[in-house]
Amino acid sequence: MTNPEYVVGALRWLGYGYHFFLNKRKEAATLYEGCFELDPTCYDCLIFLSYLKFNEGDLIKAWSLARKTLLMRCVPYDRSSRTH
Repeated sequence: MTNPEYVVGALRWLGYGYHFFLNKRKEAATLYEGCFELDPTCYDCLIFLSYLKFNEGDLIKAWSLARKTLLMRCVPYDRSSRTH
């Protein structure tokens, strides 16, 4: 049985290689998306995908992915725990 963490890491770094070294953006996007589908807490896959979309000139999609990542990482402030 394979370790899902290794699979996610492999998808992330294969995507990175396709993106930055081979300049095969379509393949890179597929790998980044697969990485995020397997592990929705793997935010760097979305950031890499956002950067890819930015480089392609798709600013709306790039911002959407970056914003999604930021919102997922933010923890809502619990006002009930305030002492004053």
